[in-house]
Amino acid sequence: MIVFCLFISCKEVKKANSNLQIQENEIEQLLNFFNVNAYQAELGTYYSEVDNEGKVMSGKVFNVALSRLIYGLSYSSEVIPSNLKNVQKAADSQLQKLVGEDSVGPYFISFFDLQTDRADSSSNSDIWQQAYGLCGLSELYRNSPNDDLLSRIHNLHDSLIKRFHDD
Repeated sequence: MIVFCLFISCKEVKKANSNLQIQENEIEQLLNFFNVNAYQAELGTYYSEVDNEGKVMSGKVFNVALSRLIYGLSYSSEVIPSNLKNVQKAADSQLQKLVGEDSVGPYFISFFDLQTDRADSSSNSDIWQQAYGLCGLSELYRNSPNDDLLSRIHNLHDSLIKRFHDD
């Protein structure tokens, strides 16, 4: 009976390792497209408007698109540790270029244009920009705890609550 249980257990571990390898390959292919075609190493961020062939269509970096990449790169760093280097730079860039501040506190800006070095000038702050920004940074913190990042997340979260709290 013990030998039978051991055989079944080993078979399940082999199957799980095989599935993990398939996932790792798929994740690497998907994220490599952005690492190769959209990453701006000089500024440590990713262009958001890239066509299917990898041609950069504009210099804009959209908060939602960058937040999705930050989340994906952070999440994948468990199986592809090298992704952590780029994601930390992208998060730093996001916090520098895509965060504004007003009387309520810090908030995520819709986009930043690397070609004109200008951010979205709209004073509108919608909840989905804030939620995406916080999700990406929270996943980065989960995979790479950092006191400064946690403090920034708390400040942005507190501002989100003040800004959108419905009495």
